[in-house]
Amino acid sequence: MGKAVIVGGGDQCRIDVPEGSLVIAADRGLRYCTEQGIVPDMVIGDFDSLGYVPDGDNVVVVPCEKDDTDTMLAVKKAASVGCDELIIYGGMGGRLSHTIANIQTLVYARSQGADAVLAGDDCTVRLCSEGTYVHEGYFSLFALSDTADVEITGARYSGRFTLERTFPLGVSNRADGAFGIKVICGDVLMIMDK
Repeated sequence: MGKAVIVGGGDQCRIDVPEGSLVIAADRGLRYCTEQGIVPDMVIGDFDSLGYVPDGDNVVVVPCEKDDTDTMLAVKKAASVGCDELIIYGGMGGRLSHTIANIQTLVYARSQGADAVLAGDDCTVRLCSEGTYVHEGYFSLFALSDTADVEITGARYSGRFTLERTFPLGVSNRADGAFGIKVICGDVLMIMDK
């Protein structure tokens, strides 16, 4: 399978493109790519936030009135060509409604067999389902399912916890070195501060 870098139109941040990645700019994400010298393989959107419709064989223009956000269209395209690791830049900040939509897009990507993250200069957001994850630094965990059982090791607040969607128990934990999170059951949103 492959990697894809998707650049949305939220807050601008430094974009890192791993070698061999498919790069898709979603609407205003094209401006961010251009400013950082990145030539996308595909540009998709209604181009309301970019302010003009770009030219090129790699440009896909969609109607303004649609069910999918431009970022969701880019994620769907990446998944359809077999990308199973997605890094979404420009998916946070700006309008809160779009940030929440992009968090839901992480759930959609997982349903299609892809692991997706929202990456920014200040934090990275990842959907964690059953499995083990290792990271460093400050982090917060939020249940996306009704409940989620997690086991945290190597952090200031370690142990086994049941997170509930109705109570933000997992805010602002930290580790001075590597920490581990084992999601035993449920879906967890992990926010890792930089």
